[in-house]
Amino acid sequence: MDRCLCMTWEEIVNVLSEFLMVEHWNEGDDGSYSVVIDDVIDVNFIPVSKTYVIFQGCMGEALPANNSAEAKLKQLLQWNFARIKDNNDVLSVDQRSRRISIVRKILLEKLTVDSLLDHVESFVRNVDFWLAAAEHKSVAAGLSPLLTRFHVK
Repeated sequence: MDRCLCMTWEEIVNVLSEFLMVEHWNEGDDGSYSVVIDDVIDVNFIPVSKTYVIFQGCMGEALPANNSAEAKLKQLLQWNFARIKDNNDVLSVDQRSRRISIVRKILLEKLTVDSLLDHVESFVRNVDFWLAAAEHKSVAAGLSPLLTRFHVK
């Protein structure tokens, strides 16, 4: 019988703490850990049993409950369709906060320290792209392979 060599949740949190230079996490009642990157991107790391970890990035202000939110979401979903072949993250609206949210689900049994760090970098890069798109900034900067604004506050 093969033994699982996957990372534990504690190992993941330790690696993320060191990589993101986080001394004090915001801990949720569900066992999640969250941090704010660049003062605008809320990133949550959520354990799902001992099988998966979910990355969730929420950005921007709450969407208004009017037609302007619908138009904004329609445009973002059109851009998402064009990017889906390169980014399998799910674009949605967080039901509690009504903020645009990006979600990535990662299988722990395939996770190594290197792949975890790659996931964090690519995930934050993708959330940064959607933040720029949601704020109608130039999205060309978000296509850069280098994440130049990666600072944790």
